[in-house]
Amino acid sequence: MCVDEVVVDVLVSSVLSCLKNKVQPMRSDHPVRPVPVRGRHRWLRTLIVFAAAGSLAGVVAPSAQAVALNVRGDSDSIQASVTSVTSNFGNTSSGTENVGSLNDRNPATKWYAGTGNQPTPTTPIYAIYTLSSAAQATAYSLTSGGDAPERDPKDWTVLGSNSASAATNASDASWTLVDTRTSQTFASRGQRNVYSATTPASYLYYQLRVTANLANSTASNNTKFQIADWTLRTGAVGASSSIITSATSWSYLEDGTVDPANGAADRTAWTQVGATLPGTWKTAAGPFGAKRSGSTATTNIGTNFQAATLLKYFLSYTSDTEYVTVPAYFFRYAFELDQAGLDSIKGLYGTLVHDDAATVYINGTAVADFPGTNVPTSNLGYGGNNNGDPATEQLLVPATPLRVGQNVISVELHNVNATSSDVYFSLPTLAATSDTVPVPFTSAELNATYPSDTVPTGDNGGDYFVDLLDGFSDLRDNHPSVLAANENLTSGVTPTAVND
Repeated sequence: MCVDEVVVDVLVSSVLSCLKNKVQPMRSDHPVRPVPVRGRHRWLRTLIVFAAAGSLAGVVAPSAQAVALNVRGDSDSIQASVTSVTSNFGNTSSGTENVGSLNDRNPATKWYAGTGNQPTPTTPIYAIYTLSSAAQATAYSLTSGGDAPERDPKDWTVLGSNSASAATNASDASWTLVDTRTSQTFASRGQRNVYSATTPASYLYYQLRVTANLANSTASNNTKFQIADWTLRTGAVGASSSIITSATSWSYLEDGTVDPANGAADRTAWTQVGATLPGTWKTAAGPFGAKRSGSTATTNIGTNFQAATLLKYFLSYTSDTEYVTVPAYFFRYAFELDQAGLDSIKGLYGTLVHDDAATVYINGTAVADFPGTNVPTSNLGYGGNNNGDPATEQLLVPATPLRVGQNVISVELHNVNATSSDVYFSLPTLAATSDTVPVPFTSAELNATYPSDTVPTGDNGGDYFVDLLDGFSDLRDNHPSVLAANENLTSGVTPTAVND
């Protein structure tokens, strides 16, 4: 649960008031021991929040659920079936800004149609996708490029066809309307806008036909056109506070010899959105697990721990006393958030069950880490504790790593050693909450120090310790409804912060 901000402020101010009355001015000849430096009284607020709300390890699901979060139920998996991209202004001589960049789902790259090529109703600029098999796009997204906004698409039509002649003829009679938009804008560079298809159907060919760019400023950019991505989407859009359930299908790597980061210096690179993933990734729903049973493995990990998907367990097996287990497994799940959904989420809560070591990431940021005593130091290393049953953890994390568009939740799971008897992973619930979730201190904040013979300078060169009390002063001077001087009450008057 979370504590009301007003209550926290009152608690903070009350404690600071006591400090003000009891802390004596520091003499210049008194040594100051190295202590962590915190911003204002944030350290005190956090202590009070935890004291009032309890440990995160035993957290209860927040009571205030975020409503209509617009966690998109559709996906861009259809985009993987695009086999070719053609255009009347493909800019194929450019190695980095040709029409092929339209299909890569990477907002950092773009298609630039070339100088002097401005889309108009009579001279449109188009791109045609050919799919490996016909599929229905229920929606699509366009992402603005990194240069001047004058180059952005403003008016366009999306068309579909199943005629082979359409692949090379943008004006073929078989092209059928899927959607059309006018007077569109993009709020920022790399901004992705998602549009529902007005008349979706199953097509082998799709065409984006742009008839106007924004062209609202300088002449040089008015006559240019660019776009980072055009991505087809399929499936039904949903709105829910649940992000992961027991039915969620995960992508996972169980090979045991393939580094998901492909040898990158940052071994967590595989947890990022848009990461290039080596090896063969499978798809299945959890729980995932395996328990050694002679030369094979079973899904029955123990009482209350039945796996739905059997994981590969042996790298090698010679006998019951001579075998090597898979050291680690890697899981990914992608979902979508629009701006309204992101704005409504303050945190995520759920349950993680693991055996042995496990780390949870959101968009490349580690948000929960249970390494055990044997801390994994590499993706293909062992780690964790040699315990009996899988451990159950309650998760409560801030929404800070989330972003508009695609988000990726990743989990790495390690066997404790090469002769471990079992492995297990389940994340049956992960939901969004509109309650405020306390943000933990960063490593830099926790480890910051200053020399023992100096005192940090306060705001505007003022006294550091006086600055720590400014929350009390602010409440006293500017928020009398929260904290004010005592006064005598007239009989029958209800006490308030102002008159109590």
